[in-house]
Amino acid sequence: MTHKAFQGQTEQQIREDYEFVLFFARRKLRHFSQHHLSVVVSPEDVVQEAYTKLLKGERPWSPEQGYELRHHLAGCVKSIISNYYTSKESRLLREMGESLHFVAATKDIKPEEAMDVNVMQVHYRNQVVNNKPEYLGVYDQMVSEDIQKPAELAKQLQQPVSFINTAKLALKRLLSKSR
Repeated sequence: MTHKAFQGQTEQQIREDYEFVLFFARRKLRHFSQHHLSVVVSPEDVVQEAYTKLLKGERPWSPEQGYELRHHLAGCVKSIISNYYTSKESRLLREMGESLHFVAATKDIKPEEAMDVNVMQVHYRNQVVNNKPEYLGVYDQMVSEDIQKPAELAKQLQQPVSFINTAKLALKRLLSKSR
């Protein structure tokens, strides 16, 4: 059975829509990667996620909406990519010098290992232990407990906010150098 979004379309039209959306995803990822960390998510993965959301009904579309399916899917792709870059998780980890979805290869980690979050977390934690052990508690709270506001960190760690701000800046500098 054909999904209602694809009813009335030929196989050629569906293929052309896919190519259009894939081209759009490549262009958007290239744009975002110029302003952020390198991308380790592929345009194909983003397009697949857009189609999955369409088929599951999370991002429904019908011809009555007044625009083509390809433009709807391009909007989904734009939203997905934007969410990768602006999610709380990505913002926190970028602030720390890394990102779950957008990670640059490091000197001592192979590019394929950089995509493994656990490998990267161990690498960054080791950088902190070896270079700034006094800030390990701040790092652990930010990464594992997802606490990022200085006041919350200060309360949790029973440290002054000035110490937290200094630690965050030092960690950001340290981890941005270790990429």
